Amino acid sequence: MKTTLKNAQLLSTAILTLGSLTGGAMAASMSVLQSEGFNGTDFDNYTLTNSADTSLSFSSTGSDYIIRTSSPTAVAFSQAVTGFNNNFIALEDIDSVGFTGEEGYLNLSPIVGSYNNLGIGFTFAAPSSAATRYEPTDLIELQYRVDGGSWTVASDTSYNGNSTSAGLHNGASNVTTGATAVFADLTGVSTSSSFQVRVHFISGTQEEMAFDDIVVRGDVTPEPSSSFMLLLGGLTICLKRRK
Repeated sequence: MKTTLKNAQLLSTAILTLGSLTGGAMAASMSVLQSEGFNGTDFDNYTLTNSADTSLSFSSTGSDYIIRTSSPTAVAFSQAVTGFNNNFIALEDIDSVGFTGEEGYLNLSPIVGSYNNLGIGFTFAAPSSAATRYEPTDLIELQYRVDGGSWTVASDTSYNGNSTSAGLHNGASNVTTGATAVFADLTGVSTSSSFQVRVHFISGTQEEMAFDDIVVRGDVTPEPSSSFMLLLGGLTICLKRRK
């Protein structure tokens, strides 16, 4: 009985040691798994598609455009945006540049692997102070999909107009000309094989938008064999401490 009790105590200590070695099962370190600041080569880690999933390029036709730029004055924003560093994506009234229904997506390349404690975010602005510029159908948001499944809206990142006040809104949160970072905590989401994020945007007539700095955070899920070896190592440490 005494030996059994000691063995149970050793196992309990080993499990605690495993927790300390792995940072604890519930600890969310949320390392950066992927980021896109649009400062490299065009389309090196992302694609542009319309609602029919047709691949498109950056383009401009008169006041209709979607471009990558480093200058807030390079496009015909009704007001200058602030807070963007280096390159960002600017768009307005995009039906004339291939986006049917003014709707489009910027799709990051999938990250392959098993992950947990996930979170996604980006920075965006709505550079117009006109109260009636953005309607409820105008929106910008992040969506994600797990293991190649269906797309899910990250609700904390979803902003749309309301036709009565300036900018884009998510509840009491209101974004106008200043670059604003938003983040969705997805710690209940885990993957087996892949994780992918995209920006979804709908821009009607004259609805200007700008976005940048997409980030995916999370932890790599340890392989079962790795967890076993850590547990074995923890038990070995406990046994050595008894000698």
